[in-house]
Amino acid sequence: MALASWGVLPLVFTLRPQLWTAVALVLVCRLLTSASPWAAWILPPLFALWANLHGGWIVGGGLVALWTAAAFAQRRPERWRLLAAGAASLAATLVNPYGIGLWVFLLETVRLGRDNITEWAPIWRTGAPFILLWIATVVTILVSVRRTRPPAAVLLALAGLAFAAARVNRLGPLFVLASVALLSRQWPRDDAEPEPRAALRSALDACGVAAAIAAAFWLQAIPRCVTYRYVDAPDTAAAEALHGARGRLVTSFDWGEYAIWHFGPALKVSIDGRRETLYSDRTVNEEIAIWRGDANGIAALARLSPEYVWLPSRSRVAEDWLRAHGYREDVKTNHSFVAVRQDLPPVGAWHGAPSACFPGP
Repeated sequence: MALASWGVLPLVFTLRPQLWTAVALVLVCRLLTSASPWAAWILPPLFALWANLHGGWIVGGGLVALWTAAAFAQRRPERWRLLAAGAASLAATLVNPYGIGLWVFLLETVRLGRDNITEWAPIWRTGAPFILLWIATVVTILVSVRRTRPPAAVLLALAGLAFAAARVNRLGPLFVLASVALLSRQWPRDDAEPEPRAALRSALDACGVAAAIAAAFWLQAIPRCVTYRYVDAPDTAAAEALHGARGRLVTSFDWGEYAIWHFGPALKVSIDGRRETLYSDRTVNEEIAIWRGDANGIAALARLSPEYVWLPSRSRVAEDWLRAHGYREDVKTNHSFVAVRQDLPPVGAWHGAPSACFPGP
């Protein structure tokens, strides 16, 4: 429970569709390890729902495929049932508004070569917390294997998830949850405790959890709102200067959603967090090149000629180009700047106190 609680922290700090994948993956693990011959036939309706909730169903599909491969390698009697249920599950994912277009989209976007997105980078590039989480999970697996000897299908599935989680840190929480769900079937149970004492311990545990949650709310360790605390929050003083502006806004990938929420539809943003869902590879690469100041980015700025530009302060090459090509810098802070085309009215910095709660400011 401690490992699972720690492992899901990167998922639960923000309310995102990935939470559906966390729940569905645990269900898949429980169904695959169930002794019931009917459990596998729950997979197709689960995948039909999952495909409409989040693209992470491909992780569950990979798990089912590995499980089925192990069953055939060992010639287990349930291998044909698993194969049929797996095929039906794959077909069930076509029950979505886009049909096979969903498969095409995932094939084009879900790949290892997305290192410019922090969540898709390998764990050795994202810091000690992700490395420690991965190591703790592997240690738990090794201790469990030494004591309980889980089936080959479990070992194959965990090996595949361990590699994937090391290569894409976004999969770390899923690796943790799947490890606990798959291994817990083999963990020994202590049935020697008298029933009254067990009931007392359960009551005390419940009181302890309730007290911890109450204390967390009292100390404001658990935020009372959806917060920017755990994401790349925008520079509010500069951003809010754009209220009332109309036209096109070139901004960075991290701030596009904020701009859409606060300033749309009057302002059209150049990019936001939906990336491949809405934008071509050319557009994504151009936007990265703009804030980096590459030649392709400067050429894109010249071609677009946007009314407003809001970029991080580190975009010095773009900032210098804008000053030299018909833009004035109306707002400048330690974090970002707002450049306005000279034929437009000036904007001024906002001096309020940001709340840090979505939607802000």
